[in-house]
Amino acid sequence: MAFNRNIALVSTVTRSHLPFARTMFQSMRCFYPGMRMFLVLVDEPVGDCSCGDVTVIPVRKLGIPGLDGMINRYTNTELCVSLKPHAMRHVLATGFDGVIYLDNDIYALSPFAELEEIVNAGKGIVLTPHLNRCEGRTCYKELELLKYGTFNLGFAYFSGGKESIDLLNWWSDWLEEYAMEDPTLDVFGDQKWLNLLPGFTNDLCILRHDGYNVAYWNIRHRKVEIINDRWFSNSVPLRFFHFSCIKLEEPCALKKPPQEYREEDLGDIPALLEVYRGKLLANGYERHIGLPMLLRKKPLERKDLREA
Repeated sequence: MAFNRNIALVSTVTRSHLPFARTMFQSMRCFYPGMRMFLVLVDEPVGDCSCGDVTVIPVRKLGIPGLDGMINRYTNTELCVSLKPHAMRHVLATGFDGVIYLDNDIYALSPFAELEEIVNAGKGIVLTPHLNRCEGRTCYKELELLKYGTFNLGFAYFSGGKESIDLLNWWSDWLEEYAMEDPTLDVFGDQKWLNLLPGFTNDLCILRHDGYNVAYWNIRHRKVEIINDRWFSNSVPLRFFHFSCIKLEEPCALKKPPQEYREEDLGDIPALLEVYRGKLLANGYERHIGLPMLLRKKPLERKDLREA
């Protein structure tokens, strides 16, 4: 199966994380060689900002009236996530039937067959939950996710239909001022806003397949393994792994404290991590990772929790 509609892919990135974006797009290009791909550069286009055959769009080209205020208000991470609906809306406005958003720290491992089926059937919005099964009070992660949101928005699909565009407009409007990544607040970046979507629309599909959005927060429930050079999660094809908050310089590159997962939960993830590490290094990780974000003219007093 393949998409029977004109679908594009978009992401957002600062210069420091361009190697992540290059790696993500290269992984998707393996399975979607003809797909148009776009990258919103949340930075000044200084130095090597290339991304292969991906169309790079400096963020100021989006024409966002409140952008300067967002730059002064948000950390780098918050700014990138707050611009997701703007990026998707910009791509849709060029004539595509739908757009997939992927965070730059995602690595695709097989075609998105289930998403293709959902999109081809005409669904307007597709999201993936952080967790797709309950564990009860023995799993503190369920309590924690009440702070961070039901859906992980490293992945999202929106069609170009009127209802989807209206919801992108609604989402982008709120994110102009309310995209702080602070679990002590009632919002957390872009994510918690979309907890409201099931009440707003019947055009939402929640994709619960075990192969999508596998990450440190759900590997307790997803056994990752490689069999005959193919990657699986709980014996179904692994579609993409989300290397959220990865730090290659640290011994535990997944960068989360031990209570997030157990050693026995890792399966073949260390082998996948080494593959990913090699791709990042080949794409300029060491040259880019320390680059400052040049859009901001004065230092931000608030700390980026992702960089803590």
